[in-house]
Amino acid sequence: MGFFNQLLLLSWKNFTLRKRKPLWTIAELIFPLALFLILLGVRTRPDLKINMSECHYDGKAMPSAGMAPFLQSFLCT
Repeated sequence: MGFFNQLLLLSWKNFTLRKRKPLWTIAELIFPLALFLILLGVRTRPDLKINMSECHYDGKAMPSAGMAPFLQSFLCT
């Protein structure tokens, strides 16, 4: 049995299964589309966009540099 023959039989089986349950087929198409439209609506709302300035943190000494510089970098800044 060739590849295209199997593909044709699989497509025929899929078509007959979908033809028997039209409401389920419509639900399978509408549900992902509705989720996509909700996500699109949330992402494009201008009032949800908040511009925040960049923040910079002071450099801290790591414990491998020694305990004194490590504690000093946390206590003195």
